[in-house]
Amino acid sequence: MTVTTLHHSWETIAGMGQTMQQLANDSDWPGIADLARRRHESVTLHFQRYPVSPDNAEFYHQHLHHFFQQEQLLNEIVNCARKNVLKDANLFGHNRRAISAYKDVIKPSRST
Repeated sequence: MTVTTLHHSWETIAGMGQTMQQLANDSDWPGIADLARRRHESVTLHFQRYPVSPDNAEFYHQHLHHFFQQEQLLNEIVNCARKNVLKDANLFGHNRRAISAYKDVIKPSRST
């Protein structure tokens, strides 16, 4: 294991968290949901590749506190994104039903 690879993997995960915060500022709820899934996979893979050991304990000691702080904020962002995606889906369904009902009422009549 090289320290550079460990750092690069960790920075990639941190960058994903920052991107999620920016997506929340932009109200890009589907983007957050997708990135949250990919970030979770990256975190899992990171700890599989670089488990805490005496060789990297100092690195994790320096970085885990900030990670857990960011994780708490990102969980709040993801929960907000889920609510907004569900709200948007419900609104879309309502609009689709309204359009369908409108089409049923305004059917062109044929002259015979």
